[in-house]
Amino acid sequence: MGPALSDFFFLKIMFFYPMFIRYFLGNSQTKDKRNRELFSTKTSEEDWYSGNKAEVKVFFINWNKKKT
Repeated sequence: MGPALSDFFFLKIMFFYPMFIRYFLGNSQTKDKRNRELFSTKTSEEDWYSGNKAEVKVFFINWNKKKT
């Protein structure tokens, strides 16, 4: 029970929370710019969400190391 809850807790913090923050803050921008940010494969320097992307990337790297 404990490990399952903790795994979901980290997934919720590292993935769902930044995703909703980006959705709500993105509504203040233009629809064109928001769609380009959401579906772009590479991060631009002015992309304010690049920090959260890096955090999620590091989290999954560490999570894969822990699982093996």
